[in-house]
Amino acid sequence: MNFADTMYRYITGSNDGLLGKLRQHQDTFNIHLPQDFVPESNVLGTELLERLDTEPRFLTRGSMAYIYKAKYQGRKISIKVIPPRMKNDIIPKQLSTLDNMTYIKYLNPNLAGPVLDVKKGLQKETSMSNEYRNYHLMLKTQPEQYNISLVNPVDELCSDDYFVYDYIKAKPLKSLLSRPQTVINDCLSRIIQ
Repeated sequence: MNFADTMYRYITGSNDGLLGKLRQHQDTFNIHLPQDFVPESNVLGTELLERLDTEPRFLTRGSMAYIYKAKYQGRKISIKVIPPRMKNDIIPKQLSTLDNMTYIKYLNPNLAGPVLDVKKGLQKETSMSNEYRNYHLMLKTQPEQYNISLVNPVDELCSDDYFVYDYIKAKPLKSLLSRPQTVINDCLSRIIQ
């Protein structure tokens, strides 16, 4: 993906991949799924599908992942997966673009670090096993004392390709911002440790 393609995607409002992720952090990400939107087929592997009680139903998408809802051993679950087109086409092109931006250190050495940080962030965001590790890191912060619920992973179904968790209707972590500053600081200091 070159600069011109990136600019075109930005101007046309593409929320795929890095641009969508940046918009999420800028709080300008909106999911605009056309009514005729059809998620990619063959996103979920046969091995996972055979273990489920029901056929997964597409729920929504984010900047990089699709979320499906299904039943497993009688309980409702959500499945987060990076679709093949994103995983095999869009993300590698964006990583390549970031690799090609190493020349920026000659123009402005202060930008080399942020470019590397964006690349590392993109790699982490597309790793479902990283999502699973993050859950366990968050669990150590004792979120229940702040009345924060975390999703409950279905350990036996989580993998490098899927983050599977009990389906819950939840508030976004952003809702923590409505709490007193002391609570926010305390909670974030536990996460950062």
